[in-house]
Amino acid sequence: MILGLGNTIPINSVRQGLGGGSVSETKFVMEVTTTTANENFKIDTGLNSGAASVNFNVDWGDGNTDSNVIFDITHTYAVAGSYDVKIDGRFAMNSQMNQTHRNKITKLKNWGTADCEFAAMYRMFYECQNMAYEATDYPNISNLDSSGNNPTATELFRGCDNITSLDLSGWQDNANFTRHTSMFREALNLETLNLSGWDFSNSTTINSMFAQLAANVTNGCLLTMPNADLTNCLTNVLNQTFSIARLASGSNINNWTLPTIGQEWFNTFYQTRGTYAGWSDFSFLQTWTNKKPTTLYRAFTRASSTDSTTTAFSLAGFDLSACTSYRDTFQNMASVSTITDLKNIDSTSVTGHNANIFSGCRSLTNLDDIPTSFWQGFGSATNIRGMFLNVGINVAGGVNPPNFGTATFGSSQNFQQMFQNVRFNATVDTSNFDMSSIIGGSANGGGIYGMFWLSDGITSVDGSGWNLSANGFKTTRGAFRDSEVTSVDLSGTGNDFSNLTTLSDTARGSLVTSFAFPSNVDFSSVTAASNFFLGSSKMTTAQYDNFLIRMDATNTNSSITFGMNTSTYTGGGAAATARANIIAAGNTIIDGGIAIVITPAMFTTPTNTGVTMTGLVNAGAALNTPYAGGQLGLFYDLSGTGTLECVALSSITSSAFTLALFGDDAATPAKDGLDPGDVPYFAILDGGIVYLFTPSPAFSGYVTNGIFSITNGTSSPL
Repeated sequence: MILGLGNTIPINSVRQGLGGGSVSETKFVMEVTTTTANENFKIDTGLNSGAASVNFNVDWGDGNTDSNVIFDITHTYAVAGSYDVKIDGRFAMNSQMNQTHRNKITKLKNWGTADCEFAAMYRMFYECQNMAYEATDYPNISNLDSSGNNPTATELFRGCDNITSLDLSGWQDNANFTRHTSMFREALNLETLNLSGWDFSNSTTINSMFAQLAANVTNGCLLTMPNADLTNCLTNVLNQTFSIARLASGSNINNWTLPTIGQEWFNTFYQTRGTYAGWSDFSFLQTWTNKKPTTLYRAFTRASSTDSTTTAFSLAGFDLSACTSYRDTFQNMASVSTITDLKNIDSTSVTGHNANIFSGCRSLTNLDDIPTSFWQGFGSATNIRGMFLNVGINVAGGVNPPNFGTATFGSSQNFQQMFQNVRFNATVDTSNFDMSSIIGGSANGGGIYGMFWLSDGITSVDGSGWNLSANGFKTTRGAFRDSEVTSVDLSGTGNDFSNLTTLSDTARGSLVTSFAFPSNVDFSSVTAASNFFLGSSKMTTAQYDNFLIRMDATNTNSSITFGMNTSTYTGGGAAATARANIIAAGNTIIDGGIAIVITPAMFTTPTNTGVTMTGLVNAGAALNTPYAGGQLGLFYDLSGTGTLECVALSSITSSAFTLALFGDDAATPAKDGLDPGDVPYFAILDGGIVYLFTPSPAFSGYVTNGIFSITNGTSSPL
């Protein structure tokens, strides 16, 4: 029995503290500071009146006392100042319930091991942001109430920003705590925390226990917590345990024993920082037993895309057979070149969201260690967005790409940015991908938005069998932008473009010269196509013809700008008519105009109109010498239908020669030669091959009875 203030309160065990705070003090003592006259301070038990046998006495430090308190109590301090509040008996306090008053607690001076028994410590100092810690004894938690949250250490020191050091290694009966959720979460300035010797065998979880620990301490908190027995914890044991925590060099979290059941590793080590060597390779995990994640969502995500904290990683000892999600697992491990035992990664249980698995792994070189069976097991994954974003960009020459085997990713609803900015040393085969499940896309996201944007090493994309879904496939924006892709085949009839709204920037700045749509493609929903092609990218003439014809046939929208770059169409036929119709409907087309179609059979003697301009040709090594014996012809679309006709023809000799360029005979109704200012195409026929020739000086336009000369030039096969 111990003597209270006016009453007698039973204590099950009276023990001496470790040093006992001050020599003479045996009660619980906290300093409360008020700043104005007649200011209140409330102790909130967080319990119902009389619950958990709470019954305590309070000395308010200003000469006033209260006895036999069984519920919340408020005291008014007449004069502003700091007061030592002393408590004995069976006590509980929940600061989370007391937002107005908790910041008035400025010091924890003594736990009162001998005279104060705690019924509960749940959220006792929750966000007591001004409280310093001076106690050297330990709390009497030998008889915690067993109901509800009472026997837990949940959020005990959460948000205690003013505490810099906690040595709790001497706490007795700590096995009585049944949960440690967020116990030190957001203790932003904690520099040392000693939990050595703690018994966690009765704990059901330590989730978020150290989340944001020491976030304001550059080097982090020196945490000592080895040999934790977590065998009785539930599946959420490791959720956010160290999320955004900073640990200091010398920290010890070795030899943890996890429960034998699967564990959720959600955000477990998300953006961890500090000088702790364990973050460099996570080698401490090799001392942990029973590592069986059911999810690795953001488990090891680093802080930024240039993070250099982690340089190596190993999956040795992990049982991944129950892992349902690898979403963001290795994201931003920018300095890791090899993930050891990546060959053992397992997709047996994968389902749902699995985006950004290797996103930001800028130095990773062993993706090809992943077995094809892993990718083939992704059939139930619903999102693979950004899976390889920025992979390999720190490696000169690129890295070996993954081998997908026959993987289809058939349940994935989103392929956005899957290969954006990768640097591979070879192309990847995506021909087996099945995009029939794509949903929820928009003009600027989802679907295949940015899928190969800025990618290196991938040269050919066969999407003819992708089965692009009409339900959510609404954009190709940036899909191949600024990439090394040269050929895109989306021509399969299973690809449905009827809900596609945006073609803008699709192949802008890329190396694409071939881009095929289905012959029956439906473009009825397209409203934007600016910079579809730009730079050197374009379609072939046949592909552009089909594009124009199908756009005209299926799309009735106006005010669209079609940025087709140098793509050319066939003049005088269906494509030319379709193009004219599209423009007439109020749209704008930027393209390369009519395709230059010059065949050997077109090198025929032109009509002699009796009106000429004379050319003097002495181009030496550019023309006369290499093509001697061939023919030089000039061609122009006289009919305006897109069909070129020969208007000048001469045999090429090794020495200088002349040719006559025929002008229009005004006496005839049809145009049979050039009008003043007309500029024809120059072409060479040699050995059955047609070469387009660009003369120098440049030909400035037809002039009747004029003279032009050619002294140099360049040629290329047409």
